[in-house]
Amino acid sequence: MTPPEAPRDGSASSGEMPPAVSVCIHTLSKRADFLRAARAGRQAMPGMLVQARRRHAEEAPGIRVGFTCSKKVGNAVARNRAK
Repeated sequence: MTPPEAPRDGSASSGEMPPAVSVCIHTLSKRADFLRAARAGRQAMPGMLVQARRRHAEEAPGIRVGFTCSKKVGNAVARNRAK
């Protein structure tokens, strides 16, 4: 049995990858940014707590993430490895 022939109209089903979208990802570094995230909505997941907030249009574009780790994890080396 032969595989079906791909459409030749340039659609995504022709096996070609769609163009990549460039997204900037920034890491939170200031305490004020972490405090704003802590006041926002949160969702518990197995092994982690995810906090997120909507940003205003005048704030920096792109995706911003921050990682914290409780002292329950261990010493500083273990926490940094976990992050």
